[in-house]
Amino acid sequence: MNNRKGFSLIEAIIAAVILSFAVMALSGICTRSLTSVRTNRDYEQAWEVLDRQLETITYIKSQQSEETPPSKEYLAVIQQGYRDWRIF
Repeated sequence: MNNRKGFSLIEAIIAAVILSFAVMALSGICTRSLTSVRTNRDYEQAWEVLDRQLETITYIKSQQSEETPPSKEYLAVIQQGYRDWRIF
């Protein structure tokens, strides 16, 4: 019998392969997580723009009578919000 203590080369290679698979799996999970965070941030910005526009429309409806349309200057300010927001 061989009385050597320690690991053989084959055991060390197998352990390294298993460890590398675990590291690759964790990096894949992190990548997907960061992508989801960015997508959710973009959705949140879109909802904020939509909410501001809906509040503006509600304000216009409450301030203006049906006979008097909003001024062109006021509408230009509202439309500025549409030009400021871009999808990347």
